Amino acid sequence: LKELPRSFGRLSSLTVLILVRCANLNHLPDDIRNLSALVRIEFQGSMLSGGSIFLVSIPCRYIKLVKKISSEWCRDVRNLPKRLVEFTNLRCLDIYGWSSLERLPEGFGQLKSLADLSMQWCSSLQELSSDFHCLPSLQTLNLQWCEVLQGKWMDRVVLIKTLELVNIVGSPLLVHRWAEMAEGGESWRFAVKAGYDQ
Repeated sequence: LKELPRSFGRLSSLTVLILVRCANLNHLPDDIRNLSALVRIEFQGSMLSGGSIFLVSIPCRYIKLVKKISSEWCRDVRNLPKRLVEFTNLRCLDIYGWSSLERLPEGFGQLKSLADLSMQWCSSLQELSSDFHCLPSLQTLNLQWCEVLQGKWMDRVVLIKTLELVNIVGSPLLVHRWAEMAEGGESWRFAVKAGYDQ
C-alpha cells in the first residue's frame, strides 16, 4: 500500500484507523483533515515510513480527539516524533518491541490525559524525559524488559501521584533501584511488580 484513496477523507464517521505494516505508505491524502470522528489510531510496522508520517499529517484541529496509539516492532526508530506531545487527550500509548528507541521526547509530561503507558521490550531505552514525573493522570506504567533503562528514573516515577501499578519485570536497573529505595524504608501509594511471582 503506497497511498490511500483520495476519497478517504469522506469517511466522516470513521472512528478507528488501523495501519498494519504499511511500510510503503509515504503520505496521506489532504482531506484526511475531514476525519473529525477519529478517536483511535493503531499502527504497526515501520514508524519512519508509516506511523510518523501519519502523526505529522494529522491536522491540529482534531489531534485532541485521538485517545489511543499502539505500535509494535518498529525496530529502526530511535526517537518518538516530537509532535506526540501535542496529543493532549491521548489516554493510552502502547509501544512494544521498539528495540532501537533510546529516549522519550522532551515535553512528554504534557500528555495530561495519559492514563496507561506501556513500553515493553524497548531494549535500548535509556532515558524517559525530564518532565516524565509531571504526567498528572498516569495510572498504569508498564516498563517490562527495558533492560538498559537507568535506575534513576524510579526516583521520578514515585513522584507521580496518580499511579496505581508499575510493572518493571525484566528491567534490572529499575528493579535494583526500587529494591534500594524499599530497603531505605520508602513506601508508595501504588503497587510495584518486579518479579514473576508477584
